[in-house]
Amino acid sequence: MAVVIQFRRDNAAVWTTKNPILAEGEMGVELDTDLFKLGNGVTAWNDLPYAQRGLKGDKGEPGADSIVPGPKGEPGADSVVPGPRGYPGADSVVPGPKGEPGADSVVPGPKGDPGADSTVPGPKGDPGADSVVPGPKGDPGADSTVPGPKGDPGADSVVPGPKGEPGADSVVPGPKGDKGDTGAGVTGEEVISTDIRHFVKLTQAAYDLLAPPDPTTMYIIVDA
Repeated sequence: MAVVIQFRRDNAAVWTTKNPILAEGEMGVELDTDLFKLGNGVTAWNDLPYAQRGLKGDKGEPGADSIVPGPKGEPGADSVVPGPRGYPGADSVVPGPKGEPGADSVVPGPKGDPGADSTVPGPKGDPGADSVVPGPKGDPGADSTVPGPKGDPGADSVVPGPKGEPGADSVVPGPKGDKGDTGAGVTGEEVISTDIRHFVKLTQAAYDLLAPPDPTTMYIIVDA
């Protein structure tokens, strides 16, 4: 049966964090670097050297310039030599402080241009005396859209007016008249009794609007 021998092992960061003391002759292996250390029973891991490193190799090529800026140094001493004079700056857009008003001038200044006409009306003057000369006659006004007052009714005319056109036939039946006297009897094989009291001419459309038709009215349908 084969015998498997395993040494203490872990990643380099874990070894550094735990920083154990290996027993004398005990091996500790870094799994992510393939390096190992041998303990002496006294020195902690971080202070132990790696065991049996190979020969030192040739110096490598210099690395690329770092893109991370280094720490800022202490400020230097103030220079005793004045630096060159800079270019004049742009005109300031911030107005300076207002100066004290000057003395009044004893020389009158030039006359200014006349101002624009005022848009504020001046005070109203007193009304003038009534004119004795009549003014011109104005144009006639537009016709009024407001009707005037209704006049009194005129006297009855003694001349009859023209006869109007006959009105359309009424679709509303008139009032039922009084019942007439009983007539003489009717003989025959068949006697039809009716109680028709009105006759009305109307179109089919007018008849259809009756709800319901009057049973005492005879409706005569005519063309529209």
